[in-house]
Amino acid sequence: MSQGVLVEIVNGWAHITFTNPVLRGPALNRLLALGAPIKSTTGRNNTHSYRVPQQYLKDAGLLDTPHQHKLFPVAKLATPTRAVGVSRPAKGRVILFVFAGRRANMELQLPYIERILAENPQVEYHVWDLARWDNDSKFLRSIQTPRTQVRTEFAKLIPGFDHVYRHYCHPQYNDAVFVKLDDDIVFLQTERFGDFVRAVQDHPHGVMSAHVINNGACASVEPALFAQFSRLGISRLDVHTSAAFASLSHNYFFRHYPRILDVPVEVLAPTPEWLSINVIGYTWEMGRRIAALTGTAYGTKRNPRIVAGRAQTILGDEGAVNTLTRHVVNGFTACHLTFGPQDPGNTQLQRWRQRYAQMAEYALARELVPEPVT
Repeated sequence: MSQGVLVEIVNGWAHITFTNPVLRGPALNRLLALGAPIKSTTGRNNTHSYRVPQQYLKDAGLLDTPHQHKLFPVAKLATPTRAVGVSRPAKGRVILFVFAGRRANMELQLPYIERILAENPQVEYHVWDLARWDNDSKFLRSIQTPRTQVRTEFAKLIPGFDHVYRHYCHPQYNDAVFVKLDDDIVFLQTERFGDFVRAVQDHPHGVMSAHVINNGACASVEPALFAQFSRLGISRLDVHTSAAFASLSHNYFFRHYPRILDVPVEVLAPTPEWLSINVIGYTWEMGRRIAALTGTAYGTKRNPRIVAGRAQTILGDEGAVNTLTRHVVNGFTACHLTFGPQDPGNTQLQRWRQRYAQMAEYALARELVPEPVT
């Protein structure tokens, strides 16, 4: 049993026990990528096992021959860049803030936030209540995670985003790095959060983006995904209207999740593409530039100015960011559920949410082993 995984077959069901916890996440995520239903059970001495239908085991690399006890073949797993369960805390003050609204999305995001806060004691979490509906707002105001502020002063304002950026221009924040999230970020690679913050600190004159699944500028980070996207016959400027692109992106992530999350952290060359700002990081000085540009005239209707391929007359926050230097940080992955105009339908949204909820259960199951701060 020294190789780390015990698989026992009983009446067509596989009972999987991980004696080496490092192997648990990659193995379970292979099963999830195959669509396997997984049930977690707790046995004696608080040992955890996982029950799945037997037919999924071989394709997941957990069983070579049916009806045998078999150990997990370690060689079939990608070697982690850094041991699973090891985190590198960010240094310096960090404001992690979210433009919050939809409860169904926030419930998926909050477990990742709790993990980031647990691993990074200098991070503050600011929830900006910009909900359209009272029930969502009520939920947001009930959030009570540590070092969390639920901010309501710009609730119901349109656009509330502009006011938030200007709020953070106050000198009380001049020692902070900022990480901004959309509320429909439903997966975050939490153990790489510190690396992302370091990338922001090391590139103070640019805006950093996570490698975001379902994001046009990030599509080319994965060549195989980009090849599939190219066959859709749409421009990267139009992916925010394409349900097909959203489906392609999420399904690609579900299939290739273990490999994607094993990629080393790397700040890529500045992108010329329009960057949707689903997960971005920047310094206080860069935030002041974003705030100054947001809401300003930028050309006219007769003579708009072109920013990253888009005609602009009044800059929103995203337009403002796209006038600046933009980098994608590969190796820090986030999943963006949907752009409004993609409109995949409630049934499909619910399927994706259920899948990401399953993934969170296992992605966050590892024990915290923080790397020493030097």
